[in-house]
Amino acid sequence: MAGTHSKLQEFKMDGLDGALDTFTTSLFGSGVSLNRDVNMLDTTTAGDGSEESIPGLKNATIDVEIEYDATLIATVDDVYAAGGTTAGTSLSFEYYPAGNTSGNRKYIGEGHVTGPAIGTAVGDLVKYSFSFKVSGDVAGSTV
Repeated sequence: MAGTHSKLQEFKMDGLDGALDTFTTSLFGSGVSLNRDVNMLDTTTAGDGSEESIPGLKNATIDVEIEYDATLIATVDDVYAAGGTTAGTSLSFEYYPAGNTSGNRKYIGEGHVTGPAIGTAVGDLVKYSFSFKVSGDVAGSTV
């Protein structure tokens, strides 16, 4: 099976205007990470020889790091200043890990911006990162 280079990945997120803004990492971004988890509930009882559990709620976050781009940073800053939402509602997102090309996987959902951060180091590029806390489920499908 052939691998796919991550340089084609894309992340899109609603701005305050409700339009999807594209964070195309092939042009200037550093990376996107979609982290999904299921909370496991402990059902172990006295006398059990091993831990037992059942699945609970699912959750997901997306971590995005981009190189300095004033327009995209302003989009995220504006959304964060508005409480991580647009008009009190969640933001739509689309994530294409291998690019927005027919046959590739895409992930979509709703959520809120959390934790924007900017970092600089002498001799390095200015980096901007933020997290996107998913509200509800992440749906995966084919482009």
